[in-house]
Order: sequence, then C-alpha cells, then structure tokens
Amino acid sequence: MNNSKPSILKACLDFQQKQVDRFESRLDTIKADMNSQDNSPSQTENRNTGKLEVIANYEKELIFAKMELSVLNSIRPDSTSDQVELGAVVYTKDLNFFISVSVGKISVDGKEFIGISTQAPIYKVMKGLKKGDTFSFNENTYVIDELL
Repeated sequence: MNNSKPSILKACLDFQQKQVDRFESRLDTIKADMNSQDNSPSQTENRNTGKLEVIANYEKELIFAKMELSVLNSIRPDSTSDQVELGAVVYTKDLNFFISVSVGKISVDGKEFIGISTQAPIYKVMKGLKKGDTFSFNENTYVIDELL
C-alpha cells in the first residue's frame, strides 16, 4: 500500500471546502434576492417568511460543513495509525476507508476510499481495531490489510 494519506486528506479538504463555498454562495443569493424585491409589503412579507426558513436551514448546513472542515484540518497528513481512529486510512480487500468526515466515495491515486465520520455506525464497529483484525458490517466481513 502506498502512503497516499496526504492526497486522501487533500481530496477530502477540497470536497468539504466546495460544500462550504456552495452553502455560502446560496445564502448570499437568497439574502440578495430578499433585499431586492420590489413587491408590496404584504407580498414581500409572505415570501420573506419562507425565505427566512430556507436561510435558517442553509445556515445550519453551513455551520455543520464548517465543523466538518475543521475536523479535516485537525488531521495531520504525516501521522500514521496503528489502530482504527480519527485520521486513519483503513485498507481492506473490498473497501478502503478514511476515518474523518462523511464525504462518501473519493478516488485518489487510482484507488477508491470512503470518507466516514466517527459517528458512522461502521466506525463504531471498527474503532480501535488493528491490522489483521476482522469486522462485520451489513452482512459483509472485512479484514484490515493495512493501516496508515
């Protein structure tokens, strides 16, 4: 296994930063739209009420995305793990995992990795395991071939 942890982390950071940027852009657009309406007060009030709810939801998502970005920024790309923990890269025959935040599948150096959060059910099953250990999840059994 090659040491692609810095590349995996960078891919996750890039993905998460794009998420943050999308939420910020969308919020800016909605707020600008609210401020530029030329409708009568009663029509503006009704439309703005719905938009305020949308803004509140986007703001929650933005806060969460920024928290996940912060988690990623806390991971040292040059560190190695001898057990499954935050920041570990877990290689198995079937799937490879990056214990970080939930970014789904990413492709790095020709290999696929699944970014999973420490809150994910599969993480709870593999937490603390070491190279050579076995774990089962969703009726699949995995052997940890390598840890970075």
